[in-house]
Amino acid sequence: MSIKAPDILPMLRGIIGDANAAFTGNSDIAMPVMDMRNGCNVQEFFARNDLASLSRRVVATPDHVIRTKNYPLHLTTDILAGGRAAVSEAVKDFVAEYKAYFDTNNVRFNGAKPCCANA
Repeated sequence: MSIKAPDILPMLRGIIGDANAAFTGNSDIAMPVMDMRNGCNVQEFFARNDLASLSRRVVATPDHVIRTKNYPLHLTTDILAGGRAAVSEAVKDFVAEYKAYFDTNNVRFNGAKPCCANA
């Protein structure tokens, strides 16, 4: 079974929107905007056997530091095949991992940094 972006993106957008609202306590927070990029270079990157490891290395550019932070949400075909429940669990785990990462590093600033700009 092939999983297609038009089937996944609306579900993922809703899951991330729900997670953002729960995390920030703001049910009116803006929904995420998805930008689909699937050129040959992107497809080659996603087809790599070492994608999980490669995606967890240091951020690629200063823009990644500002916008995407430490690590991407890596959804495998197994997670996607598990449907909404599996994707929701992966997002929940991602949020918990990022929060732990943020809290660990915020110690350097005596806890002065806000975790979320929209919180």
